Order: sequence, then C-alpha cells, then structure tokens
Amino acid sequence: KVGALNNRFTVYKNPYMLENSILVGFRGSNFLETGAVYAPYVPLIMTPLVYDPKNFTPRKGVMTRYAKKMVRPEFYGKVVVADVNYV
Repeated sequence: KVGALNNRFTVYKNPYMLENSILVGFRGSNFLETGAVYAPYVPLIMTPLVYDPKNFTPRKGVMTRYAKKMVRPEFYGKVVVADVNYV
C-alpha cells in the first residue's frame, strides 16, 4: 500500500506491472460483489527431509494447493497512460 487517491481510493504498487499501466478494481461490500476468488484448499505444508542425490545435502520442500478464479471480470479494468509528456 502506497497511499490513497483523494482520500477515497487505496493505491497499491506492483513492482512487476508496466510503468504506463494501471489496474483498477472494484471491491464490494459483501461476498456476492467479488471479482476474483483465491481459495487455498491445502495450506502450506513441509515435506519430509530428503537428501539431494548429487551432493547429499539435506533438503526440505514446501507445498500448497489452491484455486484462483475470475468470477466477475467486469469488476476490473486496465488503464494505459500514454503521452504524459504532452499534458
């Protein structure tokens, strides 16, 4: 979270987003007004200790399983900012 726009809209920064792109989303007041769902059904678990066959170093892994679904794509929009130097 980096701030708010007009003290009304929360602004987040995604370092992987293109510099001239803005993702806008609507957050409803209840669960029926949801644009996307993230549903983990196996929480983060650790594997048993295993040994790397190349150098015999002990290793552990982590695993999770989840689903992501865009249920209301009309709740999101992309704004491309162009020609800012000419404003």
